[in-house]
Amino acid sequence: MGTPVRKASAWALLVLAAMAGPARPETGDERLNPVDWHLRNLWRPAGVTPADPSSDAEFLRRVTLDLAGRIPTLDELAAFEKDLPSGKRDRAIERLLASEEFNLFWGERLSSMMIGYPGYQVGYFKDSLRLHLQQKIREGRGYDRIVHEILANPNPAAGYAVNQGSASAFTNTYLYQAQNPNRIDDLLDRVSKVFLGVSLHCAQCHDHPFDRWTQQDYKGMRAFLKDLGRGFARRVPNAPAPPPSDDPVYLDGTQPETGAPLMARFADLTTRPENPRFARNFVNRAWAMMFGRGIIHPVEELKEDSKPAVPGLLEILSSQFVRRGHDLRWLLRTIASSKTYQLSSSLPAGRPSPDAPFAQAAIRAMAPEQLFGAIAAATDLRDAAAKAQFRPYSLRDAIRGVRGQGYDYIRSLFIADLVATGDYETASRASEYTANMMQFLRMADIDHPVYVGSRAGTGGRLDKIAARASMPSDWVALIYRSVLSRDPAPEEIRRCLQHVVTQPDQKGYGDVFWALINSSEFFFQH
Repeated sequence: MGTPVRKASAWALLVLAAMAGPARPETGDERLNPVDWHLRNLWRPAGVTPADPSSDAEFLRRVTLDLAGRIPTLDELAAFEKDLPSGKRDRAIERLLASEEFNLFWGERLSSMMIGYPGYQVGYFKDSLRLHLQQKIREGRGYDRIVHEILANPNPAAGYAVNQGSASAFTNTYLYQAQNPNRIDDLLDRVSKVFLGVSLHCAQCHDHPFDRWTQQDYKGMRAFLKDLGRGFARRVPNAPAPPPSDDPVYLDGTQPETGAPLMARFADLTTRPENPRFARNFVNRAWAMMFGRGIIHPVEELKEDSKPAVPGLLEILSSQFVRRGHDLRWLLRTIASSKTYQLSSSLPAGRPSPDAPFAQAAIRAMAPEQLFGAIAAATDLRDAAAKAQFRPYSLRDAIRGVRGQGYDYIRSLFIADLVATGDYETASRASEYTANMMQFLRMADIDHPVYVGSRAGTGGRLDKIAARASMPSDWVALIYRSVLSRDPAPEEIRRCLQHVVTQPDQKGYGDVFWALINSSEFFFQH
C-alpha cells in the first residue's frame, strides 16, 4: 500500500520541478521537438518510462486518421512498409499535410469545433462554413486570419447558398435558429468558448462564481455584438428589438476606436498576437484533437487557475504558433512528428501503464467524420454507392425532405445518427457523441450501402480483394489490412478460415469483413 503514496509524492515534486524547469534545452538537446523536450523533462525526474514507440502500422493508421480523416489504403500501407526506414514517418506526415484530403478533413474538423453538429434546420450553415474553411486551409491561410474573417464579416443575408462557402455562416447559425436578436447571447457564449477558451455564460446575470469574469465583463463583450441583433431584426419580420447595451469593452479592458465597425474591431482584438488566449486556446484544442485530451482539460474552460498537465508546453507551442503566422500545418506537423505522439497505445504483458501525462497513446473514440471516413475507406463505399446507382444527393433535396441515397447523403445521415442529436447547443463539443442503437441499425440494414460495401459483387472492397487473393489465407490477410491496417496473427487466420469453409461462395469472407468493421479495434483510435 505504500507504493502509491510514494508515487504521488514523487509526482508532486515532479510537477514543481517542471514548473521551474530549465529555461532552454540542455547542451545537445537543441534539435529535440519542443513537445518531446518538455515531456522528457517531466517524466525523467520521476523515473517514468513511457510506452514503446508505435509500430509502423499503428503509426500510419493513427496519423492518417488524424490528418486525413480516414484509415490508410492497402496501397498506402504497402508503400509505407517498403519505404526506407530513415525519415519514413516524416515523409508520411508531409504527404498527408500536402493532400487535398487534409484540406477537406480539417475544414470539417474546424467547422465542427465552431458550430458542433446541428440538425438539418441549420445544417446548411455548417456546410457553408465547412466549404469556406476548406478553401482557406487549401490556400494556406493562417488560423488568425481565418477567424478574423469569420468574426469581422457577419452578414445576416449570407450563408444560405447550397454548395457555396461563406464566412458569415458561423454567426448566422446562432442568430437564425430562434429568429430572435437576443440570440447574440448564445453567439457570445460560443465565440468566447471556441476562440478564447473562456466561459462567460455564468456572468450573464451575475459575476462568475468560479472564474474572474464579472457581469460587467459580460456586458462589455456583448456590446461588440449589438449591431448583429439590429441587423437581424431588420431581416426578420416582427422580431423583438435588441435590449440596450453598455459600451463595448474587451476582456482585457481595451475599448474600440470611435466609429470603427464593432465586429471588425472585435475581430482585431480577438486575433491580435498580443491576446495570449487566442493562440493558447487553439493550440490546446488542436492538441486534444491529436491526443484525445487537452494539455488543459476540458478545452472549453481555460480558467485563470487551470493547471496544465505539462507545465510550460502550452506556452512554448502557443508562442511559436504565433511567430509562425498561426500556421495550422506547422502546429500539426510539430505534434505528429514528436516521439510523444508516436508512442504505442499498448504495453508488454505485465507492464503497468505509466503514471504520467501522455506517456502512452490513449485509446480514444474517433470523431464522427473520422469514423465515417474509416468505414468508407475500408469498404470502398464511394465505389459501391456509385455501382448501386443510388440517386445523387443534394442539400436542397434534404432540406425539402427528399431522401436520396448517394454517397454524400449516406455520409450526412451516418454522422447525424452517430451524434444522435439535432440540437447544436448540446452537441457543440466534439466529444459529445457515442455509438448508439440507431447507428447499429443503420449499418446492419441489408439495403444500406455501408452494409452492401462489405459484401462481394457490389464494386466495394471485397471485389478488389478477389482480384488480388489467390489463397484463402490471402483473403483473410487482405481483409485485416483493409479494415484494421495490420496483418492478422496466425490464430486469427485459423479462426477466420474455420468459418469461411462453412459458408457458400464468398459469403464467409463478407462475414469476416463485417465482423472486423464492427469490432472495437476498428471503432477506436489507438
